[in-house]
Amino acid sequence: MHIKGHGIINQFAWFDDDSGFATCDVIGNCYFYDLATLKETNTRKNDEDFFIKGTHLTGICLIPN
Repeated sequence: MHIKGHGIINQFAWFDDDSGFATCDVIGNCYFYDLATLKETNTRKNDEDFFIKGTHLTGICLIPN
């Protein structure tokens, strides 16, 4: 599966239920991917993505619920 959205990914983290994952990059993007949605539509969960312009994100931590 090819995942679209990022240039250079710094880190990714799996959801607790293994239904997907989140990624962050060096220019401030944080993207969320649901595997079922990704398989059906080849898109990520855009409603949960966020961008902090000019911020070098070095890690990601997912909090349950």
